[in-house]
Amino acid sequence: MIILYTRISTFVLLLYRMDFEPHIAFVSTICQRYLSSDADVEDAVQDTFVQAASSFGRFRHREGASFRAWLAKIAVTVSVRILRKKGKLSAMEALGNEPSDQDPAPDYLSVPPDALHGMIRSLPDGCRAVVNLHAFEGKTHKEISALLGISEGTSASQYHHAKMLLAKMITDYLWRTER
Repeated sequence: MIILYTRISTFVLLLYRMDFEPHIAFVSTICQRYLSSDADVEDAVQDTFVQAASSFGRFRHREGASFRAWLAKIAVTVSVRILRKKGKLSAMEALGNEPSDQDPAPDYLSVPPDALHGMIRSLPDGCRAVVNLHAFEGKTHKEISALLGISEGTSASQYHHAKMLLAKMITDYLWRTER
């Protein structure tokens, strides 16, 4: 039994070094989009690779599907699960469902990607989850509502609120950097 365990452990370690190591930064970036705490990000990255290693036999490379896309899907699922587990999505209803009439339009193209990433990461948990699922993962508000356990209106409101917050952050950033 010990020999079998040692062989499995060696195989998992070898699999990790061969297939997963180059993807750590990629997975970490995805998890950072959803989680504001560095400790939560580290947990999510670790859980992503544990889940990927345990379900690697089910991964099938098909046309249009890549290992990175499969890994990204796991990372998103793990990150959302951590948000739900910590109760960070329960406060989403507090903002209400009425978006304001302002339409943010700052010049976001002149903001460096690292700065924009930091702004997204500083959004409240609910807003950040919705903006990532909608803007980066291409999910509809109906899909987001099912995934996060909120109404479609709350999802749309959170997305709008996130856009407003990001617009203010971008405007402030551009004003500070132009001085």
